[in-house]
Amino acid sequence: MPRDPKPSPEEKSRIVLDLLAHRITLSAAARQAGVSPQAVSVWRRQFIDGGHESLHRRGRRSEASRRERELLGEISALKAALGEAHLALRSRSY
Repeated sequence: MPRDPKPSPEEKSRIVLDLLAHRITLSAAARQAGVSPQAVSVWRRQFIDGGHESLHRRGRRSEASRRERELLGEISALKAALGEAHLALRSRSY
């Protein structure tokens, strides 16, 4: 008997949201999706963890953005220095 295709991420999200809103039970969600209750529990945990992590990313994002700006500044300075060195070497060879 062929297996049903895996639920898409959108279907998983809808099932998890229904589960979290108490519109469906864990066993009913599993039957609906054609998977085990453990699989639905994993989706729920991943969904919650993802949301939890995204709430904490804001501080890390600004820190990463600051570091990114620093690195871009260094790159610009190095490019300018490389250009100057290139011009200096070029003028010596003539």
